[in-house]
Formats: sequence, C-alpha cells, structure tokens
Amino acid sequence: MTELERVLFVNPSQSVKIYKRSKVGFAISRVPLLSLASLSGVCRDSNISARVADLAYLPDDTCPLEYLERELKEFIPQIVGITFTTALANEAFKLVKIIKGILPQAIVIGGGVHCTSFSE
Repeated sequence: MTELERVLFVNPSQSVKIYKRSKVGFAISRVPLLSLASLSGVCRDSNISARVADLAYLPDDTCPLEYLERELKEFIPQIVGITFTTALANEAFKLVKIIKGILPQAIVIGGGVHCTSFSE
C-alpha cells in the first residue's frame, strides 16, 4: 500500500438549496462547513495534503461539477470524502460516479448524517 498523501473533502452543491424552503431550513448552515475544515486540519497536522471542495459555496458563474472535475484532475486525491444528508444521497451517488470515472483507484468515503443513520 502506498503512503497516504492527498485527501479531498466534498460538500455537495445542493446542500443549502435543498433545505431553503423546508421546515428545517433554519438549522442549515449558511457558511462553509467547519467539519470539513476540521478534518482537513487533522490531515495537515499528519503531513497529509488536504483540500475542501465546498460545491455549495462557489461563485455563481462556476459549475459545481466542472469545479469538482478540475479539482480531481489537478489534485489527484487518493481518498475523497463526501458529506451528505439523506436528502442529498442521490447527488452524492452521482458525485461518486464522477469521482470514480476520473480516478477509479481513489477510495471514496461517505460521511455525515445519512451515512451515520443508514450505515449499511
């Protein structure tokens, strides 16, 4: 096994929009996720290069999927972690297909509320 050098953490693009009109919309963060920043910090403390691709907080003229593809091709992470809730599961599965299409050798790990609640 090769030494772990690069990790990319991803927040799906619809993570804010999908909850905007729901009853739980008040609880959804309007700022980038500190959890992904914290995980990135732990990686960096362990001499592992880490990036966060927060697809929900890109400039309006930036396509989230194109941004992700560019990050994958430039950074070439060995592990990609995606955080998502149940409402974002379908989007997360689409992201996995994109990731595996570009980096078939990458390990993709799901995290967040959906993965914790439905671990199977």
